[in-house]
Amino acid sequence: SVTIPGNVTSIGDCAFGGCKALEELTIPEGVKKLGYKIIADTYIEKIKIPSTVVTSGWEYGGDNGALAGDGVLTEVEFAEGMTRIPAYVCENASSIEKVVIPSTVTSIGSSAFDGCGGLKGVSLPDGLTKIEDSAFNNCDSLTSITVPKSVTSIGAYAFSNCASLKNAVIEANGKKLFETTMGNYAFSGCTNLTSVTIPGNVTSIGNNAFNNCN
Repeated sequence: SVTIPGNVTSIGDCAFGGCKALEELTIPEGVKKLGYKIIADTYIEKIKIPSTVVTSGWEYGGDNGALAGDGVLTEVEFAEGMTRIPAYVCENASSIEKVVIPSTVTSIGSSAFDGCGGLKGVSLPDGLTKIEDSAFNNCDSLTSITVPKSVTSIGAYAFSNCASLKNAVIEANGKKLFETTMGNYAFSGCTNLTSVTIPGNVTSIGNNAFNNCN
């Protein structure tokens, strides 16, 4: 196991990659940046991401999410106090089955969970306002999703190509305190989608939003 000291603010690319016997990594509050593939080819099954992390992975995407490449990682917990799930943090971390998102989160970054093919379900917190582009793209095992009524923006490709997704509910805001927009290709390629609930506060549905939903 490795415990990173509290004065560290950045963890570089592939920092612990290839440490095949490593089973536990403790990242302290105060770390602001995670490089890409920081735990690739380790034996870490569960990890907690501190609330202070604001950037992660590699901005050009590919298979370069911060937690990509760890074939046994099944659970990721984001610490209470985090307000935005960093972009790319779990991109192509295909073995992840469970993520814990705290109630303090108001936005989910671009491609945060893109390619998490093992993710079976996720609970989005009340108070979430924005789901950015490709946030849950290619989550092949995701079977249902409920978007809370606080969300005002669903980005392009946010849930596209979720091949097992059967039920999508966008909760209604009865008071219509705000409007909700749905980006281009938001649910495109969800070939098993059989039920979608779209409330009256949705004012814009983007191009090809449900394209190829057989």
